Amino acid sequence: MDKFPAIINSKIKPAVGRLIITKNFFNKDGTFDQTKTSYSFGTGFKYKDFIISCAHLLTLQGDFEQDRDLFEKTKRKRPKPRLLKQFLIENIKEVKIQMSDGNFYLLELIDADLKYDCSFFKFKTGKSKVIFSLELDDKIELTEGIEVAFAGFPTEVPQYKQMDTPFAVNEGIIASFPDLKVGGLEKHTFVQVNAVNLGGNSGAPLFLKNSGKVIGITTGNQNKRFNIVEVDESGKVLNIIEKQKADVTVFGVAYAVPIKYILNLIRVKNSTKEK
Repeated sequence: MDKFPAIINSKIKPAVGRLIITKNFFNKDGTFDQTKTSYSFGTGFKYKDFIISCAHLLTLQGDFEQDRDLFEKTKRKRPKPRLLKQFLIENIKEVKIQMSDGNFYLLELIDADLKYDCSFFKFKTGKSKVIFSLELDDKIELTEGIEVAFAGFPTEVPQYKQMDTPFAVNEGIIASFPDLKVGGLEKHTFVQVNAVNLGGNSGAPLFLKNSGKVIGITTGNQNKRFNIVEVDESGKVLNIIEKQKADVTVFGVAYAVPIKYILNLIRVKNSTKEK
């Protein structure tokens, strides 16, 4: 008998929620606009008393490189990763998660790693014990061909508003372990999965189909960006229209951060508290 549906409904779905991060709004020139608010929509999942997700959901301008430019415009200096992280944290207005029971829970960011694109939060409301907690596995030897799945709240679904998109499960196999720079600041080894990944799934747990144990955090997909250009009859480029770009998502390619990076971050944070 296939255990996968039971794993989804009894383990994964109760532990996964829609993450909404409300942030201060900055114009492109670096000026703060208090009349506007910025939002990020993603996914988070419960592990022990934490909610785990991606760090790139904290960005103010879409990615960390643009946030570095924003920092430089506002602070008049180029930031180190530690200062950039602090800058992003200072501009978070509210973090909440909607779990499968329909309720919203307020969260507080504990820490984030901008290099490995992972973050973890704690509950402000003190009701985390009623939500199922997932089991993480950083000891398993991952190889190509292992059957995996991830589950979250993709927002790029035209039939729905961002807050109404349904919980969705995607399954596939581990395809490779490329060294890439996806959502974080630096290159590192990712788990590549041949499953469709859309925006909003950032932070979704990547888990083994046969057990439900989490092995990674879904962080991005393979996007190809092209300038829209004007050409003459011979194909010679006359003009690059910089303000107009087209994103083409290559379906069947999803990336996940290995779970060991968030576990390392949690352990370091806990050991610092104990001293």
